[in-house]
Amino acid sequence: MKDILKMIEEVSPNDTTKLGEIDAKVWEYVTGRKSTLRHKGSVSSPDGYWHSDDGATIDCLPPQYTRSRDTLKDIRPHGWVTMLVEFDNGGGFILGWNCCLKNIQDKLVTSRPGTLPTEELAELHAIIQAIEYERSK
Repeated sequence: MKDILKMIEEVSPNDTTKLGEIDAKVWEYVTGRKSTLRHKGSVSSPDGYWHSDDGATIDCLPPQYTRSRDTLKDIRPHGWVTMLVEFDNGGGFILGWNCCLKNIQDKLVTSRPGTLPTEELAELHAIIQAIEYERSK
């Protein structure tokens, strides 16, 4: 989990290859399956498919967690509420995003110190922490 958080913290939103690698690692983390994805460019493996460690062929790429808030809704743990905060320079230029998730039952808030360059990366960072919390209960 910590390697995914570190990758999210360090990625440039313009580096589609690295974003694809993060998407693959998040898919593995969420599903518990290992992929043998070998990137060809930023979108697919050499044969155009993803493969899992059990030999099954997955005929689509994993969701783009790093680029779609709609996709993030699918992996946000049940009962968690999202709060996104935009930081700007006071003149309308966005400097970064921070995201908190609150679990109503446990009143736990997960948050990343500092900011991330996109709202999707900020929310993904918080969701990974919430998933880890849920798994550790």
